[in-house]
Amino acid sequence: MDSEIQFDMAERQALAAEYDRIASQPGTVNYGPVGCVVALLAAVLLLVIPVLGRKFFPQPPTALVWIIRGLAAILAAAVLGGLAVGFFGGGRGESKARRMAEDAMDWLARHHAGASPAERRQFAVTLLFHAYFSGGPYTVTTFASEDARRRLGDALPYVCAVERALRKERNIYPVFTADDPMPLPD
Repeated sequence: MDSEIQFDMAERQALAAEYDRIASQPGTVNYGPVGCVVALLAAVLLLVIPVLGRKFFPQPPTALVWIIRGLAAILAAAVLGGLAVGFFGGGRGESKARRMAEDAMDWLARHHAGASPAERRQFAVTLLFHAYFSGGPYTVTTFASEDARRRLGDALPYVCAVERALRKERNIYPVFTADDPMPLPD
């Protein structure tokens, strides 16, 4: 079935070049971890500053009291803003990766048979490149591989062959060929 598809050196180089082209495109920035760090630092400062203020200034001047209150308001806003960014600032990259993978999968399912080699290559590599999304400290899959196997239909053997080639050429994460024994890269 898919083990019958073999690529010559020129096609493997074209697959690697397409992978490199997609990888070089700027991705979306995930601000979620930054928001969490800002919220944590602001919360710590919000708790520590009053304690240090009472320790070093038992009878603070009125101006200092107002400065500390203003700083506390800014830190409280930073905590809330950091939490908002932490919860809502990181989904764009993952959403984009899911959309790109879904679009490539739909295209391959509909147009694989009559497509040019360059088009099939582009969409197969796009599907495999966006099969995983790494948002910093985590990596997630962007689609269920069993559902994708069913949806790809006749295009699946080609996509599996592309994946095997890219696992050798670019050491990508396995998507459909996870059970295949792979030699370590040279």
